[in-house]
Amino acid sequence: MTCKHPHKFLAVLIIILSISTLSHGDSKSNYLRETVEFMGGLGSRIVGYPGAKRAADFIEEKLNQFQIGVVTREKFKLAVPIDYGGTLKISGVPNSLQLYGLWPNLVRTTTIPDTGIFGDIIYGSSGSYSDLSGLKIKDNIVLLEFNSWNNWLISASLGARAIIFIEPEQTGRAQANEKFSSAPLDVPRFWLERDNGILLRSLLRKDVYKASITSRMDWEVGEGNNIHVVVEGSDDELSKETIIIEAYFDGISVVPGLAPSAETSSSVAVLLEYARYLKNKKPLRTVVLAATDGHFSGKQGIRHFLDRHARTHPYYSTKITQPFDPSLFISLDISTKTDQLGIWNNTNSYDLKRFFTPFGRRFAEYNAKVAPQLGRDPERSLINGISPIRGMDWDTFMPGGISVNSINALNAGLVSLALVTVNDGRFTINTPHDVVQNVNFENLQNQSDLINSILDLAVNDRELFSNVEDFGPVLKDNLRSLRTKVRAFPRRSQVPDRKVDDALVVIRPGYKPHKGVHLSQYFFTDNEGIVDIPGLKIGATPITAFVINNNSGKITYAPDLSDRATKFHGSPFGGWMLDAKIRWESNEKTIVVFPSIQMAFFSMIDPQTMDAFGGISVIDKNGVKPRQFGIIRGRRESDPVGVLFTPLDSGFNDGYKLIVGGRMLLLNSRGSQSEDIAR
Repeated sequence: MTCKHPHKFLAVLIIILSISTLSHGDSKSNYLRETVEFMGGLGSRIVGYPGAKRAADFIEEKLNQFQIGVVTREKFKLAVPIDYGGTLKISGVPNSLQLYGLWPNLVRTTTIPDTGIFGDIIYGSSGSYSDLSGLKIKDNIVLLEFNSWNNWLISASLGARAIIFIEPEQTGRAQANEKFSSAPLDVPRFWLERDNGILLRSLLRKDVYKASITSRMDWEVGEGNNIHVVVEGSDDELSKETIIIEAYFDGISVVPGLAPSAETSSSVAVLLEYARYLKNKKPLRTVVLAATDGHFSGKQGIRHFLDRHARTHPYYSTKITQPFDPSLFISLDISTKTDQLGIWNNTNSYDLKRFFTPFGRRFAEYNAKVAPQLGRDPERSLINGISPIRGMDWDTFMPGGISVNSINALNAGLVSLALVTVNDGRFTINTPHDVVQNVNFENLQNQSDLINSILDLAVNDRELFSNVEDFGPVLKDNLRSLRTKVRAFPRRSQVPDRKVDDALVVIRPGYKPHKGVHLSQYFFTDNEGIVDIPGLKIGATPITAFVINNNSGKITYAPDLSDRATKFHGSPFGGWMLDAKIRWESNEKTIVVFPSIQMAFFSMIDPQTMDAFGGISVIDKNGVKPRQFGIIRGRRESDPVGVLFTPLDSGFNDGYKLIVGGRMLLLNSRGSQSEDIAR
């Protein structure tokens, strides 16, 4: 049959093909949007919250729908602060206002005893000394603007009973990091949604009101979920080589109950799109797709995944029941404020850089081949962060670095790379403002398309490892496990053999989050007062332990730094911080705690250098170290505070003194009219 109007037929064909192409592009964008909108609509996706479990269910369901391999879901446990909400009641105002607790001060949550907190509520603007001038802060509740850096510590030092922050129009992770202390200050802090905050602010500018606050935030055992699928390779030889491609899916916020974490769901959205891609194009090599939990909670999900599937140290590898023995591990860490990707080798070590240089070149070649096909400029679509050109290094594209999960894989002795969105500060991460409306889906789709194309070339490239040197002599498994025992002295005993169950053990206490990733890790001891902690890097690791009363939020047991206790858990460095020496295949640490009460101290700034004081020591009224005491202090100049722990029966008559910096003496005296009163 002959077409009488070939030009019309051609025009119709072009239109059909155009519609088909647009529909295909739209569908890809819709898939990504579906994932991000679902994840961002779950409330809080921090491990232990219902949204985190629903996110894991969603990922598992999607991977099963693709039918690309056997899907496995594995669980692990950690400790997490669960916010049950708070209320603010104001005299004369009929409706109470919803409050959301902020991240704990180290371990001290925003829980308020059932009796509540009562006092005048005062608007303190940005909380500076000039803002608070003339206001009665002691024993009252202070309302502050959220974008006020660490000025809340001024109100706390003046005796404020609670701090409430008004949600700002815009904020970022730098502000969020200043809203909790690395010392366990008993100062509850809250987030008040903007509309309510504006109304309350207008009221307080006219008059002073009586108010009360109730709040509950409990430390609980959270259940994390790692999900992976093994896609068997189709080539007889290449299928013996395995490439793991990993992305995290949990969320984070300085307000744990408000962690939509839409931007941080980009990585797993891209991973699921690659899984969909593999459904239609089976790889030559075996590919393991892993969605890990707990990334923002001390990267605990990747630690458990590696411990169960990919260790190179013989002591640990022989215990693995499903080893993957990967030839290459690739993490995805994607955001959407740009569409530029970078390939990185997870370390700034020049000793290792030359070993990874062939990977940088090869991935750059993949990009040069596929970027033009996607309408992208290969000069800007992918940055070679392994061996950058024109004198620029990785920090040029990722100022301040990034805590990718592949760093842990590298520390486990695996050849590891990361595909990371570069030139994006990730400013809204760790705030309630990380919402779907702020996600740039065009940038996300551009990155997803490029990643699919690059990974397609990588997993099917027979020459991928051809020019790579042997990593064996330089790449070692430097991760170890630590068994921690929490003990207390029984009455009239010199041996701390009383087991302390449900103690909260903290690894790297007080370290502030790095671009949302908490460096501190939290665990509960079991009935024997023991917890096993995997995946710690060789070296000295700061560690501490407490017992928390969830009904009151108060710390009931704290680390004992007396001479009697340090015989069992070692002397603290800096006068206050315990550490665990991670050296051997199996490591053990005992921490001795004691029943205690706490006293806060503030403004630990040297007036000569304007820096935080260095070492610190404690003496009693007799000038000697107390029989029992503990101390925790802030770790940074912006957090010049601390908490002194003393026995339950201690009081002002014990005359505790802090010697800081070797030259300054702080007294808890109630008067200075005479030496006797001061003592």
